[in-house]
Amino acid sequence: MKKYKSTPEVFEIDEQPFRLVTAPADKLENSLESIDSDVRALIYRLAAAEQHHSEQEQEFQNRNKALLLALIDVLDAFERVFTIIRKKQDQVNPQMEKWVGNFSTVRRLLENLIFEQGVRAIENLDDGFNPEWHKATDTVSDNSKADGAIAKVVLKGYVWRNTVLRKAEVVTVCNTGS
Repeated sequence: MKKYKSTPEVFEIDEQPFRLVTAPADKLENSLESIDSDVRALIYRLAAAEQHHSEQEQEFQNRNKALLLALIDVLDAFERVFTIIRKKQDQVNPQMEKWVGNFSTVRRLLENLIFEQGVRAIENLDDGFNPEWHKATDTVSDNSKADGAIAKVVLKGYVWRNTVLRKAEVVTVCNTGS
């Protein structure tokens, strides 16, 4: 608790006394200039520290983004393996089924890890092509769908911290010219 005594020479703050020192005006002016210089130096150091912190935070975000993209690449590799296995399902023996089950578990663990970091798959595919979310890799003609509709997802897209981590690669419908 702060306490102030009424005498102008002594102040008590949390029981610690501070005494005012009287000095000639020229020394007081030099003291004020010194304080002003110190305050300016502190403001400069604070601004430099804030800039450094901001740069460190950006570097940290960039490293996290690169790591998440690398993990997503591994997830994509799993998906490619499972797509090949589904196409050759008739050749899979019981031992291979166990291996596929184990790989599927590892894939789920990886997917959960990425999800726990706040990464979400882009799932607004029914809204049609949007260059902020999608990258068109090809077009097809499909009179049952409107121009700009997404016919197929070639590669999943992902969002992290309200920004696109990787755009979804899609095939879009283009009926003009058919």
